Amino acid sequence: MVILLLIAPTASTYAETSTREKGTQIRENFCAALSERLSKLEIRLSDRAKEIEARRDERKSKIEEKVEDRKERVSDKREKTDERLRAHLAKLQERAITDVQKQAVTAFQTEISGAISARRTAIDGAVQALRTGVDQLISTRKAAIDAAIAALKTAKDAAIAKAKADCTNATDPKTVQNALKAGLKSAQDVFVNSIKSAQDAFKSGFKSLQETRKSSFEKAHADFKAAVEKAKNDLKTALGEPANSTTTAP
Repeated sequence: MVILLLIAPTASTYAETSTREKGTQIRENFCAALSERLSKLEIRLSDRAKEIEARRDERKSKIEEKVEDRKERVSDKREKTDERLRAHLAKLQERAITDVQKQAVTAFQTEISGAISARRTAIDGAVQALRTGVDQLISTRKAAIDAAIAALKTAKDAAIAKAKADCTNATDPKTVQNALKAGLKSAQDVFVNSIKSAQDAFKSGFKSLQETRKSSFEKAHADFKAAVEKAKNDLKTALGEPANSTTTAP
């Protein structure tokens, strides 16, 4: 009985020591695995940032290509318009016999040229305003996204650093893991909301710019139409043609 009493404390101590060693081994294995996972996570975060930058550059290139394509199409269309106008004016000049008629054709040419120039200036101004506005929106969105990426990295770095420190301080593995998950999720949620806000602001601003451009285009075309009608009527009067005549249409 005495021997059992002497052995019992020793066995108990051994069991406690064995449990502590086992716990330490589990924690060390967990921390080693955690460290490896965190290293991979940091690499993924870096790759993600590079992907975002690559897509941003790709979108910028596509926008620049569309702008250049539009410039070429507008230039071609305007050149054809000028050719048709020159041909029409040449026919009117052939019909003009008297000095009054010749002066009337010259005045008509001046009015039409002025109307065309005014419309082109208005349209070019509206297009340029849109481009300037879009550039500003892109710049603002880029700054917001860059800030969100930086904040995400800072928050996740903090969560990762805390997990490593907790492992070093022998914190319970489950506690370390739960804290890490919570920290990473919080950082990701803030990031997603920041990106959504940046995208929503861009879409709203872009829609407003498009509506402004549309209004400017409509006014430019309406002003042009009114100026052309006036020029036609002035020429018809000078040539002695009836008001409903279409022979002066450019």
